[in-house]
Amino acid sequence: MDTLKKKRSTYKAQFTRIEKWYNANISCDDKHQLMSCIDILKENLVNYDSIQNEIELLDSASDSEDREEYENKCLDLKCTLQARVEALSQVSSPPDPGHSSHNSRSHINIKLPNIHLNTFSGNCIEYPSFINLFRALIINNSQLSSNAEKFFYLKSYLKGEALKLIDKLPVTDDNFVIALDLLHNRYSNQRQIIRSYYQQLLATPTLQKCNSQSLRQFVANSKAILDALDTVKLSKAELFESLLVHLLEQKPTSNY
Repeated sequence: MDTLKKKRSTYKAQFTRIEKWYNANISCDDKHQLMSCIDILKENLVNYDSIQNEIELLDSASDSEDREEYENKCLDLKCTLQARVEALSQVSSPPDPGHSSHNSRSHINIKLPNIHLNTFSGNCIEYPSFINLFRALIINNSQLSSNAEKFFYLKSYLKGEALKLIDKLPVTDDNFVIALDLLHNRYSNQRQIIRSYYQQLLATPTLQKCNSQSLRQFVANSKAILDALDTVKLSKAELFESLLVHLLEQKPTSNY
């Protein structure tokens, strides 16, 4: 069993190396390198599944949830890399003379500037910060002349649920606006953001050790959430009402 777990750890370490490389080179425009990473991930997942099957045959209760967590992480990264390759292919493809000059601008073969921005995976609390930075660094960037170029960056900065939401849209000028609307409608839900803050606040762990360091950390975490709630454009009465609704929703229902 220990030998199998060591082999499994090897595949996890390989995944972590690819993930760290991509996070450090998120604007990579080398399709061959990206495709190599995708191939490695595919092989990695097959090998991991094989080892995990052997582990579960020996002990069905051993790390059964490990498989789902790892597969989700691996598939999310593979999906992100594939979207990056697709975006590169469409941006660098030659213009189609049958299209208008407006649409053909999305297929100009150019070297885009490297712009670093943390990826967004679908946490609505992180969306306002993400979209504000994206607007400042990408949408208002004078170096980017077309919406297709901006859409190229948008796809590269998304992963997980957020990427799946717009992944099927081809990289074109018009689809960039559609993609932004889809993200806004899904993640700019003010009440959902408030609910997420309440969940964080109520999930704040109780103090296990009564010392100054633990107390400072507890106060800092709670204050950060309360400060974030202050930025929400709702009155105190509305915030209290939404908190009350949230608490009632957590109350278990009776079985009739």
